[in-house]
Order: sequence, then structure tokens, then C-alpha cells
Amino acid sequence: SAVEVVSPILRHSKDAEVFLKLIEDLRAEGLKEEPNLSGVHVHVGVPDLSAAELGLIAWAFQLFDERLREQIHFSEHRAGYVNRQSEAEIEDLASGAVTDVGVKGFVNKHYAVKQNRYVGINLASLKKFGTIEVRLFNSSVNPRVLRFARHLARKLIGGVRSQNPDLLDVLVRAEKEEVSSEELFEVIGLDLKRVKEVFTFMEEEMSAHKLTRLQLKARTIRILPGHAYKGWVRGVLFPYRTPEGWSELPIGD
Repeated sequence: SAVEVVSPILRHSKDAEVFLKLIEDLRAEGLKEEPNLSGVHVHVGVPDLSAAELGLIAWAFQLFDERLREQIHFSEHRAGYVNRQSEAEIEDLASGAVTDVGVKGFVNKHYAVKQNRYVGINLASLKKFGTIEVRLFNSSVNPRVLRFARHLARKLIGGVRSQNPDLLDVLVRAEKEEVSSEELFEVIGLDLKRVKEVFTFMEEEMSAHKLTRLQLKARTIRILPGHAYKGWVRGVLFPYRTPEGWSELPIGD
């Protein structure tokens, strides 16, 4: 059987560490990643997102997409659920058509069919949650991988929205293929050497340890704000209490 773990909004680093500790304990009980079948999905809140910002964010992810897939050992078995943006979508973003119809109009046009959200950067979640969902990462119960996924999504989207001049300069040069992968990752605070170490370590670790699948009573574990953790694993109730400030809005599919 498989399970999806859905967290509340992780507003602060302390929130993220509570969640990662929970994942580590689930792993000790036998939680196993299935990188060929599932993924880590990171939602980043984007209040008051303008059409221009949306276009810039989608453009930035296009430039990162191929190099990122290579560095994180993206599983091609998941390719049908993590497609590239459609040509029509890219054309609308590039032509400024989003400005005419607005962000919601753009989402309604390109994400009317549910399957259209199966892309590396899913904009359909703008309408439902007010977030941009990054879906590229293979599933993992390794805290280093989860921290990386959260960091990259937040820094890239935040950097574009704040119009970080160093980031924008690197992106312009990346479009002309004048930037190395090292420089592309460095501008959002990531050392490419360490990124490679994390994902190589993950692959080696997965090969070395054959963990037993969890026997779970439900397919989705939802972690609610201000409540003891309600996930039963082999009859054990994990005694976690989440911060009261966490939102009810789930992170994930």
C-alpha cells in the first residue's frame, strides 16, 4: 500500500523542522520512498501575484528545468505526471497575453483539464490555494532532500518576485546558454557540489536499505494545526503537537 503525507503551511524554519522530524520517525517505522511512482510537491504562497510576475516565474523555471532534472536524478517513470509547460502556455506567457486576461483567466484557459496540472511547475494551484506548486522532485524520506526541495522552490519564486538583480542577470544569460550549472544554482544559494552529494547519497541509501512498507489505515496522513498527529502506524499514535499558528491549508496534491 502507499500513503501520502500532507503537511500544513510551513511558515517558518521551526515548522519545517517539526515536519522533518515527523518524517524521520515515520521512516524509522518503515516508511519508504518510491521515486519512480511518486514525488515531493512543494507549494509556495504567492499573494497578490501580478501577471508580469507569473510570466517571470514560469520563464525562470523553464531555464532551471532541464538542469534541475539532471542534478536531482529525476525519474523518467514519473514523466507523464511532470511534463514541461505546453507550447501554448509558454507562448501566452511570452506574448504578455496573461496581462489581458489576468492570472485567473490564464489558469482557467490552460488548466481547465485536470491532467494539465501534471507539469514541473503547476499553476493550477493558484486558483485553488493561491500557490505555485513545484512537482519535479522524486519522493523521498531523506530530510536533506526535503530541505533542498523547499529551499529551491522558495528562493527561486521569491527571488523573481523581489526582482533580485543578480538572479535576473543570471537567468538572462542562462537563456543565451552563457551560464554554467554551478552559477545557476549558486545565485539561489545552492552549492551544486553539495546538491550532487545529496542526491547521489539518496540513490546509494535507497539501494543499501530495503525498508518494509508501512501498514496504514488510510492513504493520506493529514497533519492538522494545534492537534496531536493523527497518523496510525502499526497501531501507534505519534504524539506530535503541531504549532497553533499552522494553517488548515494542506501542502500537496
